[in-house]
Amino acid sequence: MSPALIRTVQLDETQVALWQCDLSAPVSDEVLSSDEHIRAARLIIPDKRRRFVAARVGLRLILGLATQCRPDALVFGYGAHGKPYLVDAPWCEFNLAHSADVALVAVSQRPVGVDIEQSRPLSTLAQMAQIAFSAQEQTELDALPVEQRVSAFFRTWTRKEALMKAHGAGFKLAKTFSLPVSHNAEIIRLDGWLIYDLNLADNMIVAIAAAVGS
Repeated sequence: MSPALIRTVQLDETQVALWQCDLSAPVSDEVLSSDEHIRAARLIIPDKRRRFVAARVGLRLILGLATQCRPDALVFGYGAHGKPYLVDAPWCEFNLAHSADVALVAVSQRPVGVDIEQSRPLSTLAQMAQIAFSAQEQTELDALPVEQRVSAFFRTWTRKEALMKAHGAGFKLAKTFSLPVSHNAEIIRLDGWLIYDLNLADNMIVAIAAAVGS
């Protein structure tokens, strides 16, 4: 596996490097920790296990480059809500997301989150919006023409998920803030955070959220 730096995004004074990994590429799991090997072994479905291993290997390779440390020497800690950090390099903020065989890793010196989703027909859209969207977001989604709702849902969801991952407090934040569902601007500003949209091939929708300001 050779992770590729696909974009460097400047959000005010915050710079975010976005890396992409092909999870279908062959990898050696020698750089993984014993804990990661145990977690992989618990995954019964072969594709999930393969993607987990490839994503963790890719993450270690990328963070090794960012910190100039050996990938196998990196030690991960985890916050109260499961957000990972590097024990010996807490200044290196990062976040991992994947969909199918595409993984993205965002790296910055300020809190950062990334999410990727593949836009697709969704029979449970209304139920998922009730679970994840604020009342204002649900109202805006329902007001859109039917043919626009799926893409608007996935765009809004990636933005919300990226922001929640950057914040590190988990899904409980989902209904505590509202994003503009029909807003098509590349960058959204919200209470000390910037959210940046981009698209990859195969209907892959991506959002990056990063802390900005003092």
